[in-house]
Amino acid sequence: MVLFNQAKNHQDKKRYFEKMMAFKEAKVKTVSAAQYEFYDKWYYTAVREVLNFYPFKGDYPELAKLVTPVITPSEARQAIELLERLNLIARNDDGIYTLTDTLITTGYGVQAVCINNHILNSLTLAETAIDRFKREERNFSWVALSISQDGYKKIVEELRASRRKMMSIVDQDQNPDRAYLFNFQVFPLSRPYKKGDSRGSK
Repeated sequence: MVLFNQAKNHQDKKRYFEKMMAFKEAKVKTVSAAQYEFYDKWYYTAVREVLNFYPFKGDYPELAKLVTPVITPSEARQAIELLERLNLIARNDDGIYTLTDTLITTGYGVQAVCINNHILNSLTLAETAIDRFKREERNFSWVALSISQDGYKKIVEELRASRRKMMSIVDQDQNPDRAYLFNFQVFPLSRPYKKGDSRGSK
């Protein structure tokens, strides 16, 4: 809101307005620290997303086969029991498990060990996905940059804005038929260097 009010021209105002709308339209629930167990196993996330389109009533073998990589029926049951206990899913009057909230997030600044484990598990899934899926079913890209700390902060904010926009798209999507995992990674490829730094000379 502050950036929108301080914008000097129409293009900047339009950009900040779109960011605000993307954040406002997507009703995102923040996962509490008591619910971080949800991030302990990668397939908890997968099962939860599958329930967004699969009318699950208790067929654990079928639910397990929908997840990729395939999990066991006992793992599917474990996921359902945990999701229900954490109030992330609930059974409706027809006996079908549904999401209590379409979108969830840990929020920014979370540093719990289980979150780091979840990130590492996601990276492993991404690595194996190269061979498990056809190219048209996945999207991998990368870019190497040389930027300042200020430039890095701007890129991080753009990624945050992009995630909010994605959440808005998901929130308004009426016919989901598959679960996806989007990974965003930005990390250094070098140490910082300042002019005159002795590390850069021989």
